[in-house]
Amino acid sequence: MKYVESNVDGQCVMKLSESLTFADHQAFRDMLKKLEDGQRKSCCFDISQLVSIDSAGLGMFLIAKDHSQQNDWQMSIKGPQGQVGSVMKLAKFEDIFTIVG
Repeated sequence: MKYVESNVDGQCVMKLSESLTFADHQAFRDMLKKLEDGQRKSCCFDISQLVSIDSAGLGMFLIAKDHSQQNDWQMSIKGPQGQVGSVMKLAKFEDIFTIVG
């Protein structure tokens, strides 16, 4: 997993690319810690450039959701496509997360 952090209209955007798998677990947790240390009020995970995800990757988004609720910041996911979109649809992520575009 690679990611780039930006600020768009006052909202944190984490643009993820490549793949999100079990091997990325620690990097994802480090990214969440950075979000929390920055006292963000909201964050959008732009995954439009993410080409693959496994069950551990799905679990990481569930961990992020827990962190957002515990630390009072809003979370959304933007642009799931291809295999990533299919897996998220199969897992019914649209019932759990705010998914945009």
